[in-house]
Amino acid sequence: MVSVDMNLDSVTTNWIMCLFATSLPIEVVLHIWDCIFTEGIKILFRAGLAVLKMIEKQLLSTTSFEEVLEVFRTLRNTKIDVERFMKTCFDSMWMHAFSKTHIVKLRCQHVPVVLDMVGYSPEEIQDAHHVINALKPLTLKSSLKSPRLSELHGRYLFRPTRHDQTQTQTQTQTQTQTQTQTQ
Repeated sequence: MVSVDMNLDSVTTNWIMCLFATSLPIEVVLHIWDCIFTEGIKILFRAGLAVLKMIEKQLLSTTSFEEVLEVFRTLRNTKIDVERFMKTCFDSMWMHAFSKTHIVKLRCQHVPVVLDMVGYSPEEIQDAHHVINALKPLTLKSSLKSPRLSELHGRYLFRPTRHDQTQTQTQTQTQTQTQTQTQ
C-alpha cells in the first residue's frame, strides 16, 4: 500500500469510531463487542490488525488506490470464519501483547492531535494535555472506570454543551453548600 500512497487513517478511523459495525460482518462485530467488555478497548487495536492480516495478500496485490478501497469496501460482505478471526486477534505468534502502558503512552501522545483536528483551541488542547499527563500514572494502575478518567473523557473527548456546564456548576454549588452545612 505504500506504493499506492494511501494513508490507513482514512479506513481505520471508521473502524474505531463505529466499533467495526460498518466494516465487518455482524457475526464478527458482535464477537469484537463481547471482547470489549471482557478484554477492554485494546481489542479494537487487535481486531484492526487482525483485519489487515486477514486481507494482507489482497492488499499487497493491489496496484491502485481504487483497488485498495475496493478491498476494504468488500469486507462487510466477506464470509469470515469468526473463530479463526478471533484466534488471529489473540495469536501471540505475530501479534505481541498490547500492554496498557504502551496504549496509554500512545493515547497521551495523540490526544492533542485529535483535539486539534476536531476544533479545540490551543488553550483547551494544552489544558487537556496537562490533565492527561497528570492522569497517566493513574491510568497505568487502574481501569478506565476510574472517576478521574471518566471526568477526563467527559471533559475532553465529548465537548460539553452549555446545559451540561450549567448543570455541573449547579451540582458543584449544591455539593459545596451541603459540605458547609455538615461542618
